[in-house]
Amino acid sequence: MDNLNMSELKAIATRCSQYSPIESQFTSSTGENEDNCSKCNHYENSKCTLDLIDEIRSNMQ
Repeated sequence: MDNLNMSELKAIATRCSQYSPIESQFTSSTGENEDNCSKCNHYENSKCTLDLIDEIRSNMQ
């Protein structure tokens, strides 16, 4: 997996059926609280523990 930017992490999170936010988040007008992989329970050490990022990313292309 390549290093992903925040835009890609957001796009992947919105398409992931296993996305599970670490904590409840309120929507912010600045967009700081938008869903992204780094805010998921399955994301540790910059990696998806379910190994779904590459699969989702390839389906987006």
